[in-house]
Amino acid sequence: MNFLPENIATYGTQIDGLAALISWLGLTSFVLAEAALVYAAFRYRRSEKRKRAAYIKGESWGQAKWIFIPLILVVLLDIFIDIKTTAVWKQVKIDLPTADMNVRIVGQQFNWQFTHPGKDGKLGTEDDVKTTNELHVPVDTNVVFELGAKDVLHSFFVPALRLTQDAVPGRFIHGWFNATKPGKYEIACGQICGAGHTGMRGMLIVHNKEEFQKWVENPVTGGSTDPMEILKGNGCTSCHSVDGTRVVGPSYKGIWGRSETVITDGAERQVVVDEAYIKKSIREPKADTVKGYPAGVMPAGTLSDADIDVLIKYFKTLK
Repeated sequence: MNFLPENIATYGTQIDGLAALISWLGLTSFVLAEAALVYAAFRYRRSEKRKRAAYIKGESWGQAKWIFIPLILVVLLDIFIDIKTTAVWKQVKIDLPTADMNVRIVGQQFNWQFTHPGKDGKLGTEDDVKTTNELHVPVDTNVVFELGAKDVLHSFFVPALRLTQDAVPGRFIHGWFNATKPGKYEIACGQICGAGHTGMRGMLIVHNKEEFQKWVENPVTGGSTDPMEILKGNGCTSCHSVDGTRVVGPSYKGIWGRSETVITDGAERQVVVDEAYIKKSIREPKADTVKGYPAGVMPAGTLSDADIDVLIKYFKTLK
């Protein structure tokens, strides 16, 4: 099925096989049913010999078989598909393999937060590596993940892995994958989760074993000098535009030096957007809310000081 995205998952072939099986069975059944209808329309159309349709009660087997035989065939095909589906479902969702690596994934409006094990190889310790919108894994490795959401329902969708799993607030759902080819692959949100849903994108980065070990030793989670790359990589453009368009949060266009009315602890006050204000807005986004915009939506940023300096220089140019 070449019209599908590239498959890099160990279980992707089985899932693609299911899609092909259901598609071909459905298409074949549709063509046969339509052919029977077209045949009947012409074979039994009104003519000089047949001016009135017969009233058929369907009480004889000769008449009822046109209902029961297709019904039995549909049920048998459904059972056959269920058997095939159950086998794949068991492999993908039930029988999780022994983890070579564990990661934590949290969806929030409107980005993905990933926690990787650090040098000690264990998740939940001090040397964990946290990234925004970048999931780093080694090739040919059983990666077991725990997936949750901070605010609303999201869906972790990686087409190349044939993986879709809802992220539900208040609980962690476990799953796994094994990527067979190094490269960069898109991560998206498969559930409409708010105004910035379409910008909730990330990247799965599959390293070869040596490159991944180097990344763990010295994780590079930022460091770009391209401001748009920083903004997109951290999910900022999901809620803020650079051309003046109003979205979830204020636009960056003309923001530098602008006087804003913000709400702090329920009280309004005036502030001037300068270096200190931008840093505080990124580090403590819930401290002040610009009047007219929703409060408590923006998550605390994980940007480095170098990244913030790049953004401040960029904001100064957006007149």
